[in-house]
Amino acid sequence: MAMHGHGEEGIDFCKMLVEGFRPDEVLSSCVHAGSVMTGQEFYNLMKYYKVNPTLKHYTCMVDLLSRAGQLDEAYKVVKKMPLEPDSVIWGALLGGCVIRV
Repeated sequence: MAMHGHGEEGIDFCKMLVEGFRPDEVLSSCVHAGSVMTGQEFYNLMKYYKVNPTLKHYTCMVDLLSRAGQLDEAYKVVKKMPLEPDSVIWGALLGGCVIRV
């Protein structure tokens, strides 16, 4: 839904956490809506729901932060994550650099 121009509707999924949705399932909606604070909240909620971040989750956070111009923060995510970065996460970071030029 978020990838088709309905990012804000995806964020309404926040209400659905009560109904069993996990925060990692709506993280990409925050990316496409450009909602940094909401995305960070969902990311932080993953610990509460005992969801271990995967490379996809880290990539979402890097994409979210870099699109918002927070390139230093996005790079910190890459450097601190316990997984080996792949071409997709580097592409997300570089994509934010292109947006900012």
